[in-house]
Amino acid sequence: MADAGSQNLHQLYYEYLLDRVAADKYPSSAMLDMLERDMRSEDDRAAFVEVLLDKARDDHFPSIPMLRRIARIAG
Repeated sequence: MADAGSQNLHQLYYEYLLDRVAADKYPSSAMLDMLERDMRSEDDRAAFVEVLLDKARDDHFPSIPMLRRIARIAG
């Protein structure tokens, strides 16, 4: 079981990736895959979906792969 220190390190890493994705108009699928793979909590999942939904809302024609990813993660 992970201790508080490793949980904190995971959050730092996850938030860093999430911030990078949020700032990039067209984030790489590799980075999106990393975020999806490394989700550990419901909070991680919710934050990731929120960032992806913001991207979809800002794009007049959101990509089908992005919409599929949102649907898969949102479950």
